[in-house]
Amino acid sequence: MSNTRWTKHCKTEEERAEAKANLLAAKPAFDILKRLLDEEIRTVTKESKAKDNYAKAGWAYLQADLLGSLRSLEKIKELLD
Repeated sequence: MSNTRWTKHCKTEEERAEAKANLLAAKPAFDILKRLLDEEIRTVTKESKAKDNYAKAGWAYLQADLLGSLRSLEKIKELLD
């Protein structure tokens, strides 16, 4: 967990160390979450490439929504790296 966003709220080195320890203790849960995010990213990516979507009147809106979902999922996943 090298992402500094996890500890930017800490005011002292002691708070930072405690936050890092808590994050490391939660690593198994974060690993599961990362796998779930990967699965969801694959699902949304597959849906965004489905040929039958092109026949929908609101295709552009659907595509924009799917891309926004992908972007959000990737941002969350970045926090776990």
